[in-house]
Amino acid sequence: MPDDKTRGRNLSQEELEKTNEYWFELDKQYRINHRFTYPQCWERGQGVSLYDVEGKRYLDFESGQVCVTAGHCHPAYTEALQRQAAKLVQTGSAYTDPTQVRLLKKLAEITPEPFQKSYLACSGSEANEAAMRLAKAYTGRFEVVSFPGNYHGMTGGSWSVTGFGGNYKQPFGPAMPGVIWLPTPFSYPVPGSPRFPERDPQVVDACIRFCERLLDEATSGKPAAFMLELIQSAAGVRMLPVAFVQAIRRMCDERGALLIMDEAQTGMGRLGSWWGFEHYGVKPDIIVASKTLGGGVPLSATITSAKIADEAVARGFKQSSSHTGDPLLCAVGLANIGIIERERLIDNVRQVGGHLRTSLERMAAGSPIVGEIRGRGFLLGVEIVRDKETGEPNHEAIAAITARAREHGLLTGWWPSYHLAANIIRLMPPYTLTRAEADEAVGILEEAVRHVGRLGAKRAA
Repeated sequence: MPDDKTRGRNLSQEELEKTNEYWFELDKQYRINHRFTYPQCWERGQGVSLYDVEGKRYLDFESGQVCVTAGHCHPAYTEALQRQAAKLVQTGSAYTDPTQVRLLKKLAEITPEPFQKSYLACSGSEANEAAMRLAKAYTGRFEVVSFPGNYHGMTGGSWSVTGFGGNYKQPFGPAMPGVIWLPTPFSYPVPGSPRFPERDPQVVDACIRFCERLLDEATSGKPAAFMLELIQSAAGVRMLPVAFVQAIRRMCDERGALLIMDEAQTGMGRLGSWWGFEHYGVKPDIIVASKTLGGGVPLSATITSAKIADEAVARGFKQSSSHTGDPLLCAVGLANIGIIERERLIDNVRQVGGHLRTSLERMAAGSPIVGEIRGRGFLLGVEIVRDKETGEPNHEAIAAITARAREHGLLTGWWPSYHLAANIIRLMPPYTLTRAEADEAVGILEEAVRHVGRLGAKRAA
């Protein structure tokens, strides 16, 4: 249905279908829209770029919600999809096939010992559900420790351990029993409210001791698992201190609990190594991979050791779905990993990611409203503030900056509904990003920052 921009222009149906407004109005009529939606309707993608139905190009620094790894429509990726689609698409979880087995073997090869066995699913939510079930079956316990700012998904169990409050929790009633909430150094109360409490070793140490005390005084003291996001992306690209992560590993060892690391956004090369935990000097017991694993198709994995997997199954572990290990998804996942390896895309993440961060830091140094640049590799956050010393969020400016950047062809990750990240612009490009494309993106963002800073956020909006 045409809106005010197209009404009265006597456009043909073919012409209407080449406008974003036409499809956006139809979308509003037929989709249950539960979140902020941008008025672009995508027609095709190539590499780091997306093109809307009007033919306008955008640099995709959202990576299709952090899923696109080797760029949009990489020739080897689409060829693998087409070849497998013509051969075998779906079999059901009671069967196996060579493609699934090859992907399972490849996952074991790109993870360090003792990781060997995987459960395949379609989303990070499903994989996190499987991870918690594995831990509960293996330990014979039911309590699961999580932390504010963690994002683990939208299914019942994964939603229960996701650390967002307010409207995120309110409409849906009680969460899964047995969830234990412990603070991170980000939210640990400190007199004087320092800007970065997580960077003070004394605060980190106090938070660790408080976590241990809470475990002993308010729980059984013997949880089945701890769940961690090493970089809390949806909470504002907050990087957990190494000492804190290592202390959680120690707590797990001392209490016989398993450590689950949700690497949906930090794994498969996005930080410049196959897995985020490689930067922390620890190993989890269970890895959750999704998003970049499929590179665009719905594919996730729960990865653990043979010892944990076999013992959990012996104790009754069960997990299944209609699309567990579908040949189509596995073939594309294998192709995706193959592209990463052949084209040395993890090296590219390190090199171009370093160049991108340096350019952003230069921009921040010259702007009164850009705070710190945070993150690693191709998971970066740009803080927008009113005052650099206090870090007071500048919500009006970030809304105006992201809108201006979008108008000029740069898509950035910013969700106003996530209150913890409401002043952070996330930059999460595909791994194929070149220096020239990085420079183009920074140029667009820098112009938007200058424009908003010059006119003021309300006038620029």
